[in-house]
Amino acid sequence: MRRSRTAAASTLALLMILLVLPATTWSQPLFGQDGITSLPWMQPPPEFKEMQRKGFHAGVQAAMKDYDKHRDPDLERHKEYVHPKVDRGFVPDYRDGYKRGYNDAYKHLVKSHGQAS
Repeated sequence: MRRSRTAAASTLALLMILLVLPATTWSQPLFGQDGITSLPWMQPPPEFKEMQRKGFHAGVQAAMKDYDKHRDPDLERHKEYVHPKVDRGFVPDYRDGYKRGYNDAYKHLVKSHGQAS
């Protein structure tokens, strides 16, 4: 009986430590405080305009979801690409960035077997 109490106490202590430690202790965060990642392959080209950058980041996220769910790449499957919620004048820039982000991210994930870094 004494051993089971000691084991239970040890397990409880370990669980408490894991709950208290920040997630960054055991994994690399994908996104910084500003919501933009620090990984180079997830950065839009510097010449992109603001709306292209927004589309790029949305495309990266969509590619990651598709890859995680073992879906073949297909931009047309995503409402955010087909019908972006941006002013009509910005649709071409947004789609351009989205397409680039999606394609770049999907290629990276396939090449790296799903590793973010």
